[in-house]
Amino acid sequence: MSDVLKFGKKLFTFSVVAVTIVWSMGLAALVPAAAYAVDTCPELEAGELFKVPNGSAVYMLTSDLDAMYFPSEEIFKSWNLSFTNVTQIPNSCFDNYEQANPAGVNYRPGTYLLKRVESPSIYVVLPGNQRQKVTEPAVLEALYGSNWGTLVRDVPSYYWSNYVAAATDLTTAVPHDGMVVRKTGETKVYYVKGSTLYEVTGLQAAGMTDFGGVKGYEVASLGGLTVAATTVTLNSIYEDPTQVSNMSSVVSGGDVTVSLAANTPAAADVLTDSTANEYPQGNIGFTSVNFKAGSEAAVVKTVKFTRTGIANDADLGSLYLYEGTTKLAEYNSFNDKVVTFTNNSGLFTVAAGQTKTITLRGDLARGSTSVSGGKKIGFDIVSVDHVALNGGTVSGTFPATGNQMTTVAVADLGHVYVDGYTTFPATVKADEANKELWRMTMHADSQDMEVRYVKLTMVGTIDTDDVTNLRLESNGVQVGTTMGLSSEKTVVFDLANSAIKIPAGQSRVVVLRGDMAGGSGRSMKWSIQRISDIVSYDTEYNVTVSVAKDALTTAFSLIEPETGDGTNVSAGTLTVGLASESPTGNIPDAGTNVEFANFTFEAAGEAVKVDNLSVTCNGTGSNEVLANVKLLLNGTQVGTTDTSLTCNNSQTADYTFGNTFVVPAGTTVSNLKVVADTTGANIASGDNLSVSLVVGTANAQGQTTMTTLATTAETGRTLAVKSGTVSVAENSSFSDKTATNPTGTVNAKEAQIASFTITAGSAEAADVTQITLADNATTGMASNYQNLKIKHDGVQIGSTVSSLNSSASTYTFTPSTAIRIAAGQQYVVDVYADIKSSAADAGEVAYAPIRYAANAITATGVLTNASANSSNSVTDLQNHYISANGNLTVTVDGNTAPALQLVLGSTQQELGTFKLEADAAEDINVTDLVVSVSTTATQQGTLKNLTLYKDGVAFGPAVNLPIGAASTGTYWNATFSGLDLTIPRGKNVLLTVKADVTTFDLGGTSGGSYYTAMVYNIGSALEPVTSVGKSSGASITGASLDIGAATDANIVANEMMTYRTKLSVAFANDTPSGSATGGTDSIVAKFVVSNSTNVGSYSATLENFNLAIGNTGVSATAARTLDVYKTSVSTANLLATTNWGTAHMNIGDTSIAEASFNSGNGVSISAGGSLTLIVQLDTNDAGNDDKLSFNLAANDVEWSDGSATSITEVDGLPLTAKTLTF
Repeated sequence: MSDVLKFGKKLFTFSVVAVTIVWSMGLAALVPAAAYAVDTCPELEAGELFKVPNGSAVYMLTSDLDAMYFPSEEIFKSWNLSFTNVTQIPNSCFDNYEQANPAGVNYRPGTYLLKRVESPSIYVVLPGNQRQKVTEPAVLEALYGSNWGTLVRDVPSYYWSNYVAAATDLTTAVPHDGMVVRKTGETKVYYVKGSTLYEVTGLQAAGMTDFGGVKGYEVASLGGLTVAATTVTLNSIYEDPTQVSNMSSVVSGGDVTVSLAANTPAAADVLTDSTANEYPQGNIGFTSVNFKAGSEAAVVKTVKFTRTGIANDADLGSLYLYEGTTKLAEYNSFNDKVVTFTNNSGLFTVAAGQTKTITLRGDLARGSTSVSGGKKIGFDIVSVDHVALNGGTVSGTFPATGNQMTTVAVADLGHVYVDGYTTFPATVKADEANKELWRMTMHADSQDMEVRYVKLTMVGTIDTDDVTNLRLESNGVQVGTTMGLSSEKTVVFDLANSAIKIPAGQSRVVVLRGDMAGGSGRSMKWSIQRISDIVSYDTEYNVTVSVAKDALTTAFSLIEPETGDGTNVSAGTLTVGLASESPTGNIPDAGTNVEFANFTFEAAGEAVKVDNLSVTCNGTGSNEVLANVKLLLNGTQVGTTDTSLTCNNSQTADYTFGNTFVVPAGTTVSNLKVVADTTGANIASGDNLSVSLVVGTANAQGQTTMTTLATTAETGRTLAVKSGTVSVAENSSFSDKTATNPTGTVNAKEAQIASFTITAGSAEAADVTQITLADNATTGMASNYQNLKIKHDGVQIGSTVSSLNSSASTYTFTPSTAIRIAAGQQYVVDVYADIKSSAADAGEVAYAPIRYAANAITATGVLTNASANSSNSVTDLQNHYISANGNLTVTVDGNTAPALQLVLGSTQQELGTFKLEADAAEDINVTDLVVSVSTTATQQGTLKNLTLYKDGVAFGPAVNLPIGAASTGTYWNATFSGLDLTIPRGKNVLLTVKADVTTFDLGGTSGGSYYTAMVYNIGSALEPVTSVGKSSGASITGASLDIGAATDANIVANEMMTYRTKLSVAFANDTPSGSATGGTDSIVAKFVVSNSTNVGSYSATLENFNLAIGNTGVSATAARTLDVYKTSVSTANLLATTNWGTAHMNIGDTSIAEASFNSGNGVSISAGGSLTLIVQLDTNDAGNDDKLSFNLAANDVEWSDGSATSITEVDGLPLTAKTLTF
């Protein structure tokens, strides 16, 4: 639904159509509207706009019918008002409207920023004519954008009082009330009201997009504000420009001004029931009155209304005061037309500077004689002395006269009565969830009825938080929202949007459910106390009707399940369990403060005090002894420490707690941990231990009911005692290095030479403080390496050992802080060193250059604080292999371009792709590359601007083939120099060669043939690639450069042909396929032959066209005719005909001679054009389930580009055959 913000009265609304209002001078000069008749004062209503002849200002009437002016056009526009709604009144009528205080309308909240002329402080505008100071520019930027300075408006001192100072400053970047915002990247627009986001609807309906014509702002964050389930309309954002609900008043000292509210109920018909003792219409709104406080809060303690109209006091039942939908009071007396509401503590309080609208509501009287039709009933506040305050004075315009209601009698008014309300539970547990607490049955008679409001009162001794999540169900389905019990021990279900719907003549079972959360030893009883606590609605007459009890003609009275205490809440309970996080797995030998178990204690209904507990231990060894056994309740020790506990499952450690172990009631869980040392006698690695709580006897007590309780037995998980020493091992994920997968090359920096793992013992975490490595026993590290270091996840451990020894030595690494490895977890250490340029073992047999030393790891157990050093022997790590330099292999990539036809004049056509792959030794830097093209001396100029492409991007300069004789054999070489190309070790780089094709008129050859290659000998034993190893610095040549393979050979890409244009052939979209029927002139295939666009707009001539035809099961009984047509089937379009099969020869491929195709003239196809060929065949010989397939083989099409003739190459052939099944 939409939550519309109401303002004004009757049918007045503001237009949302923005118009230009010309402010002709000063602060507020508007173009005059049409003149109103002289001396006639129109009846203006709250919210209307008006002006006087020859005056420049436009005014708006407040709800009190006071006049407020608009200080500027910008303020007027901020409310999106329309000048067409301004009424011009005579000057003599102006005095009918007092000047409001404040006198002027302010900016719409959330549109502009304010500052006083004399001060630098910046304020935002809030609803209720409030200004709120902003202390941080960052807040303004976040809410109003980086150009927020352009929104600041200087307000002169004489207007500053129009804005009331807010109680607090705006210090966080959370959208404030009154703003219209949209989150960056989202589409929904929200209006902020009561620190809640309401989606604005109707933007598209208004013909608007973006912010819907509303001045709003895009924000990066919505500040965590809740999005309401309801929405607001576009109109509602512009309503109430006067913002009277929060205006300052001229009255002070707890005074109040009384006036008739603009939204007082209009005159209407109210319904009486012509049937005796049935309820007539109830909860009728009679009169709404505004109470406006001054500078101090006003407490209203008495209000009197006087009945008007032709009726009797007896025609009315109960009368009430409401603020909105909230009932404030029921009447104290009703005599001689005057109904009095009084409360010495105050009926209601009006906050300083605010206005409250109070409505008098009432029921028509029920009785044996119904209220007759035609009566008039209204209510006024007739004088100032009919309102009394707790201090202060009352002022206003009296009488405040409400509209009169007219009674109308009907015979079929709908009603609801309640019975079956005696069902309730005699007892409930203090922790029962989803418990039925009360039920009743609601019946409807003449009309479809809705119950829209139910207020229940709890009578009893439970606290308000002892029952939660109260829910109302109708026939098993929840209605309304889940509620809590208020401090007055009432719960209100507002069912306006989720009514209990009862069709005429039917009933609904209504159940109250809730979750118990305490209350042991106490009671509760639910009731409906007053007739106004349940509101029913007649959906036919659209009126409210009071609810009856037990029968339609029985008057309402207190509805309760019984006269006694109702439901009693049982004594509390205590539940003992094992926490999910209770320890499992291993514990350390010789550990201190080892956690053995974590038990949970949960109390329901009332707090429970545990007086004492006993603990036992069970072990699989020989009478293991736990030392210093103690209990920790939520982290704090309770009871004393037991110095020893033998794990024989019979000895107990006994603890008493006094008042220190109290488990609170509710959802809070108390955790009790059993902690001990494993330093006692007979405990050894491999033992299994567990601790248990012994069942208690009257060892706990409820703290409300004083009921005696007992704890249950509970056993912790079995834990294994394990040693805490660490172990070290070679890391299997880092393999030995070989000639094909070397460690690196000479001169390589920070090469990884080994890797190993450190594993903590399974019982406890370990702190590693030192790691020791050793040389190979035969060859010292200095022979090949320098700058030895170790790392974990790329982070160095300890210092670099720069100078290594040539004889057997050890190297020690000490981390800056101890490395903590969790119990049973693994820690990887990688070993790095620089390879010397003079490495002695380069190219030699692989061996392990480094080892971890004996007892390589120095560590301490975290729990035991004992030594956890590894006990390993000296062990070789991975083999290394040092290469003199890397190797580069060049091949044609498997995804190189297929053989294609290139059109003369086209640009950057792909000729071939080559793969350059480095081995695992080192990165290779390529500086020069020679690409060769095989063709003839008259054709090499057809290709130009040869370019290398890497990852789809041009790489290096464009190069032309040389003029004259071939560079090498039949190859012309293109040299690409000055390249900066790195081939990463163990990876490859793809280089694609592309070229422009010269146009025919500039010498491009039609029919030219080109093969692009890398030639292993480009002349004088020169190689096509110039490169060096990045780490070794060696030239990659000879055996280190493989063209194609280890035995070098030319590597050649596919052939490319050049023509002035080129043809393509495809099946037409409507070519036959699938099911077919035999016939004399069957169309069996359609093809589209297309000529490409080209630089010279050259036509192509189709010179011949044959078919590849397959058949299954077809037997020719005679020669059959196959015809080929162009465009359409007609004699003039026939291109070729042939006999297809004979009585002695089955059907096969066609063999149409070139001279027979269109009488040898061919068919011309213009550049960019296409031609449809239609194949017609006599298929009478095709029997049931016989099959014919049609296709074009690689050489079935012959064509000419006007220069080269008899071309049989067509890219894309053969096609995929189409098959007809007869």
